[in-house]
Amino acid sequence: MNILVYSFNDKIGDGLSKITFLQKLKDIYPNSLIYYTTSQTTTLKDKLNPLVKDIIHNFIEHNNIESSIFSLFKKSDKFPKIKFDLIIDLQKVVLRTLSLKKYLTINF
Repeated sequence: MNILVYSFNDKIGDGLSKITFLQKLKDIYPNSLIYYTTSQTTTLKDKLNPLVKDIIHNFIEHNNIESSIFSLFKKSDKFPKIKFDLIIDLQKVVLRTLSLKKYLTINF
């Protein structure tokens, strides 16, 4: 199972607050590959990586997901050529959420 977790931008506090969620997600889906994506950068990839290195399969930073109507119609070249079985959006911006839907195969 391929899972995509999206967050707009993670600083140290944002990253720390998401670690428990990511651990529980991996507990629920132990055989899954979790991809973590941000529109900017994430401290989970560097400073906090020792806490999530066994949870996150791949990080996708600067993913070009925007909160504009145009992002609904274009795909980002930052994503691997795979489909995701589950996409979890940790943000609240509707246009970015809808932009993520084009990478989905089963659950959104």
